[in-house]
Amino acid sequence: MTLPDDIELWQPPRVLGVRYDDLIALWHQLPSPAPEELAGEYAGYDYLGHSQESFLSSYARLERGGGAWWLGKAFSNVPGEGYNRLLTPEGRTVRRDRFSVARGTSAIDGRPALVLAYRDFDNAPGSVDLVDDLRRVRAGLYLAVATANAPGGGRTAPEPFVIAGPPNGWVGVDDPDLELTHAP
Repeated sequence: MTLPDDIELWQPPRVLGVRYDDLIALWHQLPSPAPEELAGEYAGYDYLGHSQESFLSSYARLERGGGAWWLGKAFSNVPGEGYNRLLTPEGRTVRRDRFSVARGTSAIDGRPALVLAYRDFDNAPGSVDLVDDLRRVRAGLYLAVATANAPGGGRTAPEPFVIAGPPNGWVGVDDPDLELTHAP
């Protein structure tokens, strides 16, 4: 897939409307944002795909999260850390599942990406070595793919998602002592 001429006009539904193989091909071509480009709380959009199989995969993520609906990601004003925002079944917004943020090399294709690594914190996504590789569609709109350790070895297939701004301000996780860092 070549980059569309009108990509600067794309909104989240346009990105999410792309078929999986073409979406992954698009992600491969996108540039990495700099860590300081993202600051604050961004809206998140899960990729539901175009088939019953992809929809059920998204639903399984919801079940693994105890019914909490993913609302988006947040990035510190001082680059280096972030967290997820979730809506609990009771209707409460929680801020948790911290990750480190660094510009690095994607393990998927060896190209630059903003790498969000959960293994640096003591949380459920870190226990399966979840990594999100983020790339810029346009200013304020980002396409990422998530992979984790697969049962039996290797990594899971990339699961795409979108985050979009303009962001709200950084709030911080609900309990900073809950997910302690694994860093020395």
